[in-house]
Amino acid sequence: MAAEFVAAVDRMRIGEWAHANKMFAEKVGDPLSARAKDGQLAVMRLFFRDCQEWDWIPQRFDPRRSFATPRSIRALIAPDPRVIADDLWAKLVWAGLHLAPEDLPTSQYRLGPVKNHRASWYPLEMMRAMAITWLFAGMRSDEFRRLPSGCVRWQREDVRLLATNEVLPKDAVCWLDVPAHKTGTAFTKAVDLVVGEAIVAWERVRPEQPPVLDPKIGEMVHFLFMYRGQQIGATYLNHSLIPLLCDKANIPTHDLRGGITSHRARSTIASQLYNAKEPLSLFDLQEWLGHRLLSSTQSYAKKSPTKVAKAYEKAGLISDTGIASMTFSISVLTVWRVLSAHSIDQRDQFTHSCWKEKQTCYICYKRFPSVKRNEQQSKMESRPWRNYAGSLRMCPRLLDRRPINW
Repeated sequence: MAAEFVAAVDRMRIGEWAHANKMFAEKVGDPLSARAKDGQLAVMRLFFRDCQEWDWIPQRFDPRRSFATPRSIRALIAPDPRVIADDLWAKLVWAGLHLAPEDLPTSQYRLGPVKNHRASWYPLEMMRAMAITWLFAGMRSDEFRRLPSGCVRWQREDVRLLATNEVLPKDAVCWLDVPAHKTGTAFTKAVDLVVGEAIVAWERVRPEQPPVLDPKIGEMVHFLFMYRGQQIGATYLNHSLIPLLCDKANIPTHDLRGGITSHRARSTIASQLYNAKEPLSLFDLQEWLGHRLLSSTQSYAKKSPTKVAKAYEKAGLISDTGIASMTFSISVLTVWRVLSAHSIDQRDQFTHSCWKEKQTCYICYKRFPSVKRNEQQSKMESRPWRNYAGSLRMCPRLLDRRPINW
């Protein structure tokens, strides 16, 4: 039965065992992803393991082995951050840095004697601070909306690192105090100066707000992004701010990888830091993102195609014009053809000075059996395509002979 369940999960589709009205209409009927299949099997392993530990059922099988994820599914699970394309990301950054009053949505409400007052619900300084923090800080949406007032600290003097004797110059970065999150306690991270400047500009004009209970830590907190006595909603980033920036940048709210959401900015920034010219190590990136486990950080650690292409270019297989100079491959192919097609009947087409000079190669050994057989010749006879380099070294004129008509 366990094997049948694993096979059923492998064939499962979205919406098959759930109410279709609770699923996205465009995804109903699509096969489950590899991660979703692994999650379904992990739930079953945990359920039966707990039942056995609590003596609800007898221990007649091992759930970890019976409901193990098949190798074919595990092979499809790899780091795949939903990174926003560079051109779209550049436009979003430009939109956040150049947010203007005419870009803000207006609302109609009563303000004193004015019955139909139309203005933006949030001030421009608050909107700019939220946009820039989302674009540069790489935070979770819950951390974003729970930022406390006064969370920015400045570095006013040079700091020398004791381990490497390097100097972190003053005003190079500012420090952002991130509140407690789902995997750990509060921590401090270095962010760009533009984040601190935007937050300080909002705090200068921010009206006094009452403290609100933070359910995560159970304390009264003065939230940074709070206005008119109300904290921003949990869906404000995805439903209001990000569509506003997309409209300002004149880009769609969806790309080839789905909708542009709050967490995709975090994935994009983490991927950029990992693929930078002087990238963050995996452990540094773990600290910057606030992950408790290194395996969580590995979900963002994926080399960009351009960086892999540059490494391939440095390997010497690409010419200066950008066209692959298949010298290495052609050499392998040429030697293999010579070694496989050469026969004793073709001895008149070559003049083997290597034999006269008492050197050995594969062709000489095949044509002149009197040459002493040794271990190296036996290897070349059995695997000539793997020993072409040795043949070229011992017979340097091998490729300079008269060409053979294939």
